[in-house]
Amino acid sequence: MKKLKTLLVLLVIQGNVYSQGPIFGFDKGNILYRGYKNRVEFGTSDGRPFELLVEGGELISDTLINEEGENDSIIQFLLTNIRIGDTAKVFFLHPTTKEPFDTVFFKVHHVPDPSLYLGTISSGGTVSNAAVRSITELNVRYPPEVPIQCQFRIKTWEILSSTSSVVGFGSDLTSEAQSFLNSTSPGSQVRIIATIVGSDGIVRKISMSIMVN
Repeated sequence: MKKLKTLLVLLVIQGNVYSQGPIFGFDKGNILYRGYKNRVEFGTSDGRPFELLVEGGELISDTLINEEGENDSIIQFLLTNIRIGDTAKVFFLHPTTKEPFDTVFFKVHHVPDPSLYLGTISSGGTVSNAAVRSITELNVRYPPEVPIQCQFRIKTWEILSSTSSVVGFGSDLTSEAQSFLNSTSPGSQVRIIATIVGSDGIVRKISMSIMVN
């Protein structure tokens, strides 16, 4: 029997923040990451057809696609009564009677904070003064073990040593920042703090530390 794979794209409205989020998984403890699309797999043990309804949501569109001979359905909902930390329900409905025959529960979470990198160097790494000269930007992403692809933009950053600091905007390092790193004494620890904004509209502050040798 074929399973119906479903990608739920949920538009979450909370106050004046508009964003998208997915349902992740389909067992107890489901997580919906607000501001992120995530493919999930729904199915019925007997292969019966079904429709989905999200509590507090409105169905916007339903597009069928084929993948490896199975039916995939891309569904969009507009949610108006879902808050971070709330538990919401996804109902399985009989296509004809519209009566629910199963329910999936999920929690609404923010996507986890990403990691900050100096070029490709992660927090806790060591970099030489010579190597710093080839590093031209800061990067924000999830480490390989986190299977989430979410876009983040660096708004501002500050690089600090024990005696001074330098600030900048965007992901590119200024010549002043590179000179600052080059002039750092061997064995010194440098901290970098960045203010970022994600595709979910949330502004975050993340940081990293490196050792300069």
